[in-house]
Amino acid sequence: MVDQDTFVNYLSQITGIKEAICLGVLSKLGAAVINYLKDGQSVDIPHLGTFNLTASSTGVKTLDEAKASQIKAINLRFSAKEETDLVLSRCALTRSVSLTNTNDVIKEKDPSGEIVDDPTA
Repeated sequence: MVDQDTFVNYLSQITGIKEAICLGVLSKLGAAVINYLKDGQSVDIPHLGTFNLTASSTGVKTLDEAKASQIKAINLRFSAKEETDLVLSRCALTRSVSLTNTNDVIKEKDPSGEIVDDPTA
């Protein structure tokens, strides 16, 4: 697995942006995605893919019978962009995805965290 320092260093090299700024943005990316997912929106990250939430529940016959308590699980779904799939399919790689228990994430009271100051300012 690539560690955070290695990833941030590479991101800094390919963008020309200072490592501290890359780290600040990267550290808040998860909170930003969660903010919109909690609002029921999908999050599309260009050249990477789309994140959205799905739910598993018990079925009912009428709308009046539907209750939030029937939701059994909330799942985080990631769909890679076609271009990402194409690039990865040209490599001899095995792709894997590690998922977080989204129930824990959704229960957070303030997922946005603090504002990251620009260390270069």
